Amino acid sequence: MAPQLQTKLLRVLQEREVRRVGDNKSSPVNVRVVGATNEALFAEAERRDFREDLYYRLAVIPIEIPPLRERLEDVPLLVNHFCRSKPQPHR
Repeated sequence: MAPQLQTKLLRVLQEREVRRVGDNKSSPVNVRVVGATNEALFAEAERRDFREDLYYRLAVIPIEIPPLRERLEDVPLLVNHFCRSKPQPHR
């Protein structure tokens, strides 16, 4: 995530308000953020490639899931699920 975007996201999370493009006033927001990455954010925060204060705002309840290559027993379950699921028509 670009440093400027990190700053903006942190500001929204701290101040709980946003200012729409072209608007004169800020609007309150009540949000919960769920994020996912394949990067080691803690290590990036230590290297200062990711804002440490934003990391601690986002890492309230971290859930680490190993990659599928380390969970080969899940492959048949996933194949079965996707083979049985009905294809949805595109709109």
